[in-house]
Amino acid sequence: MLPSPATQVHTISVLPSHSPSPAPQFAFSNLTTASKSSGGKGDQQGTPRFDVVRDDLLHPLANGNKARKLDALLPLLRRRGATDVITCGGCQSAHAAAVGEIWIHVNLLF
Repeated sequence: MLPSPATQVHTISVLPSHSPSPAPQFAFSNLTTASKSSGGKGDQQGTPRFDVVRDDLLHPLANGNKARKLDALLPLLRRRGATDVITCGGCQSAHAAAVGEIWIHVNLLF
């Protein structure tokens, strides 16, 4: 199971540039609590912003959608009394590594 199923959300804001360069300046903040999104329109001052969901930070070896799927599947397998898991993946498969990393901690063999 994932140490924490909470996904970090990063907010990217585009700030007005005070330099002669035409390139915009970007501000980056890591939100630790849920915020009400403005739907990408911006904040109350009109600063454009958008949120990025960081599923890649869920687990160091099993991240993204793989981690979420495996975390949801594990309770089902436990309820059914599974002791072994068979999975398919090629050499250096990210899926096989994710299965091994998450399920070895709950005593399932694969």
